[in-house]
Amino acid sequence: MVLVLALPLVTPVATNWVVTTLGGMPGNIGTADGTGSAVRFSNPAGLAVDSAGNVYVADFYFNTIRKGIPPARLLNFGRDGSGKSGFALTGTVGQSVIVEASSELVNWQPIWTNAFSPDLNFSDQQSGVYSDRFYRTHQP
Repeated sequence: MVLVLALPLVTPVATNWVVTTLGGMPGNIGTADGTGSAVRFSNPAGLAVDSAGNVYVADFYFNTIRKGIPPARLLNFGRDGSGKSGFALTGTVGQSVIVEASSELVNWQPIWTNAFSPDLNFSDQQSGVYSDRFYRTHQP
């Protein structure tokens, strides 16, 4: 069972909708905590979000409530005065985050690992004024 959420593209009144998988995998029913496709549900019947962005899912069949931690978010992406790319990250304090880089969006290399603190800033020491690198983050 997959838990999906339909989100409007621009505003709550938008006519175009995007479906985002929050967790689980089609055809894989179960009761496993985890992240992404490792999570297993049987009959997700309720969804709530708290003020910190944590998602709670009620699984009707197994009588459980699962808590999902919000993913890392990139803030204030840009270049500093020397042309290095950088951004601020926000996430759950103490949780690890991995930053990966790619020049073609196919092959990703981990370039930085750190733990969230109230102010976590990343600066790519390999980037330059003419560098074309893409970044993504994930939690181990």
